[in-house]
Amino acid sequence: MANLMKYQEIKTKDGQMFVVSEKLGEGGQGAVYAVAGESGIKALKWYSRKKLLNFEKFYANIENNMKKGKPSNVFIWPEAITEKQEDSFGYVMDILPTDYKELTKIIIGRENFKSVMAMSNASLQIASGFNKLHQKGYIFQDFNDGNVYINPTDGNVLICDTDNVCEFGKLYNVIGKSQYIAPEIITDNANPDVNTDVFSLSIVLFMLWINNHPLEGKAAVAVPLMDEKTERKIYYENPVFIWDPSNDTNRPVNGIHKGAIDRWPILPKYLQETFIKAFGKEALNNPQKRVSNQEWINIFNRMIEEKFEGN
Repeated sequence: MANLMKYQEIKTKDGQMFVVSEKLGEGGQGAVYAVAGESGIKALKWYSRKKLLNFEKFYANIENNMKKGKPSNVFIWPEAITEKQEDSFGYVMDILPTDYKELTKIIIGRENFKSVMAMSNASLQIASGFNKLHQKGYIFQDFNDGNVYINPTDGNVLICDTDNVCEFGKLYNVIGKSQYIAPEIITDNANPDVNTDVFSLSIVLFMLWINNHPLEGKAAVAVPLMDEKTERKIYYENPVFIWDPSNDTNRPVNGIHKGAIDRWPILPKYLQETFIKAFGKEALNNPQKRVSNQEWINIFNRMIEEKFEGN
């Protein structure tokens, strides 16, 4: 039962009954459907065994996360899980409100924040959510711009696709989305941990503020085709921060990296310094030297308190 049909009834292990209304989307691991039940309209993510590396372990991890509970209200979290049905199963979660927009669309300019304060609030909520995630003993493993949905008016955040979240040491099936992965995962075959999570978090925050990847400057423009070998060199083996104060070999390029060139100068100095710390040579090479969740929380609390408006 890999695909669900409209009006099909789905029962969860706790006895709730949901009726499929429409398919909302599909990804590498499964499809998402809108479903209706006594608790209202929800989303159901439905998985096929053939798309998972370890079906049994994956199922057990989602069920464990559901029982343990979500670490923060910014996370869209499993609320109920179905029995395994032949080669498939699913879990029910809150459905995304229509006024929340994917961060990816904000980065490419298809959606825009109403204010700098909304950007600050979004950044604070993302960092605070990650802090609570780690405090509860979870790691995200695969955090990227596609996981974050933001209300552009007030900056309220929802983080979705939490099915790869696991407790420390429990599940390492996922490498992550290319360009958001910490270098040591690729170069040293390291497992995901808190330090790799905060690296991905820092990239997401930089993309939110600058609309440019922190490692994409001259080096990326210089290659006609970004193949696997070149990508490995730029992002993992020899990464250089585009605004590294001691290394200008990977600066943004006029006419291509407009966000990086226009936005960087207007950031408060303390935010610039924090990004420099997050992507400097020391942090790229030593996971213990990265910017922590709490440091990001302090930065964005300061921006909100000082009412930074970007001018």
